[in-house]
This record gives sequence, C-alpha cells and structure tokens, in this order.
Amino acid sequence: MVAIQSAVGPVAKDRKNTQQGYSFRGIADAYRALQRLMAHHGVHASAVAIDEISRREGRTRGGGIMWYLTARFTYRFYHVSGTHVDVMTIGEGMDTGDKCSGKAMSTAHKYALFQAFCIPEDNPIDVENDSPEMHDDDGAKEDAAPEKPAKKKAKRKSSAEARAEHDTAKANGYQTTPSNGANVVPIRNWEGEVVELHAELAQADRDTALGLLDRLKQVPEEYREALRVAFKEAMGR
Repeated sequence: MVAIQSAVGPVAKDRKNTQQGYSFRGIADAYRALQRLMAHHGVHASAVAIDEISRREGRTRGGGIMWYLTARFTYRFYHVSGTHVDVMTIGEGMDTGDKCSGKAMSTAHKYALFQAFCIPEDNPIDVENDSPEMHDDDGAKEDAAPEKPAKKKAKRKSSAEARAEHDTAKANGYQTTPSNGANVVPIRNWEGEVVELHAELAQADRDTALGLLDRLKQVPEEYREALRVAFKEAMGR
C-alpha cells in the first residue's frame, strides 16, 4: 500500500453538482486513479462488514417518498502475501427509489480509498483554515453579520393582495395562517426542510456544506442541534 501511495497522484474535483453549485470527486475518479496501481501491486479491497446505523423515510419538496440510509462499512485491503488492512468509513445515501443502499456503499468505498491511500486534491484547502460555525457551545452566534437596520412597518394588505400571497405560498409548499384580519402570513414547514437539509449535509463535503450555510442560518434555534452536528461532520470531510 505504501508503494501505491508513492505512485498515485492528486485527484482533482473535476465533477460539478450543477443544482447546488459545488465541485467534487466521485467514486469513478478513485477507481480510475487506483485500479491499475492496485492490480500491479497485488492489492484488492472488499467490504467485510456492514452495520446499518439508521434507515428512515422522508418526503421530497414535491411530496414524494425519499429513503435515507446511514451505515458503517469496513473495507479490507488484501495483499497477495496474505496480509490485510481494515479501513472503516461511514456511508450515507438518499434516493426516491431502491438505490439509497448502493449510494451509501459508493460513498463509503470512495472515502475508504481516498483515506487509505491519502490521495490529495490538486489544489487542497485544509478545512481547519476556514470552518465557520453556526453557533458556539454557549449558543451565541459566531462571526455574526452586521446588524441590519430596522425594517419599516409593513403596509396592511388588501384582501385581494392577501389572498394572492396565500395562494402563492400554498403553491410553493408553505403553510399559511391568517393574521391581522385580511393579511395572511406564510409560515415555513421547518420540519420538512430540516429533514432535507440533514440529508444533504449527510452526503456533503466541505464545499457543499459552505453552500448550504445561508439556508442553515435561517433555521429556527429549536431545530438546529442535529443540523449543527451534521454540518461539523461535513466540514471535516
């Protein structure tokens, strides 16, 4: 394995998630960098233990079913001499069909390969150089943005305007409740959004987590504890 570490070069984040706007390295990139080297040096790997941590059902923004799986995988790297080394990683996957298990295994295998052979990026940035936190241990905000000027009191809406706002909110997946007579105030369905954010963080690397930071800061305090833990784990990947 040391000989493979000496021979393998950096693997760039050449893949792009266009929906969330971040770059990443996929399992195919790990295979491409290592397959010939591992074969040449008589090394192969396979999963020898899979311990399911959690499996649950959630909902997409459109109301469909989303399956989430988190599992602990142990990959054993064998050498033709008979020796072996075990590498344990966590894999997390989500899918609307039957592929969340495969996605979790691919994620775990990718990180097992990158970590076992210490494969760097072509332009690495250490997460310790920039690790923004949502809150410190005392619950106070860190690196808080400058306080915004107080907003002017909103003008009372007409019944027609309130109804149009109500219909728009409902069409975009928000709950609504009447307030101040004709006004209808949209109230976000935080439970559903927190489930989706947690699932995204479970598969996120550092760049992805930073891209989600603005959304995370909008989450009410009572929902933040689980997201805070998932955010810190993503920043360390």
